[in-house]
Amino acid sequence: TYNETLIAEIHAVLGSFINYIDVIWLLGVIIFTLFNGVNYFRLINIVKKNSFAIESDVWSEAYENLNRQNSLSNVFVVASNSIDIPCTVGLIKRYIVIPAFMINMFNVNEAEYILKHELCHAVRKDAPRKALIIALNCLNWFNPLFYLLKGNLSNWIEAACDEVVTQDLKGDERKRYAGLIIKVLEAEERFG
Repeated sequence: TYNETLIAEIHAVLGSFINYIDVIWLLGVIIFTLFNGVNYFRLINIVKKNSFAIESDVWSEAYENLNRQNSLSNVFVVASNSIDIPCTVGLIKRYIVIPAFMINMFNVNEAEYILKHELCHAVRKDAPRKALIIALNCLNWFNPLFYLLKGNLSNWIEAACDEVVTQDLKGDERKRYAGLIIKVLEAEERFG
């Protein structure tokens, strides 16, 4: 039949390549796992070695306001010259990292919004969730649809934290939060 002939021709053209697809996939998994593992440990190393305590009254007050509402026992707020945008890192010991150039850019309310957003990542354990996404990416390194899914999952995680931060805010407060997001992104583009 036509299908059998087509399959036989494809097999003849590809020849022994078909026999090595699993080896190629495994090599890709190993390379992607090593690459992502090295990047993760480099990021944690940068945070641990190049971070410093924030001595700004604005950030201290914002942190204390949030600490009264939540127990921040295993979450540390630090600043770093090596990070371009506020983020939360760490699987066990979690760090909220604020870029050093952003320390004096915000008032207490803005700093509290930023910390609340990042604290949401820490409380919801988004770092292990993102690590799982990266592990699945290592297994699906060849699949372009997975990269689309990976991007969407990251956007959904960020949107979920924004939703938690804004759930009790009124109209003007929501506008200020949206303006803060734009201000952070502009600062990242300008100084990062």
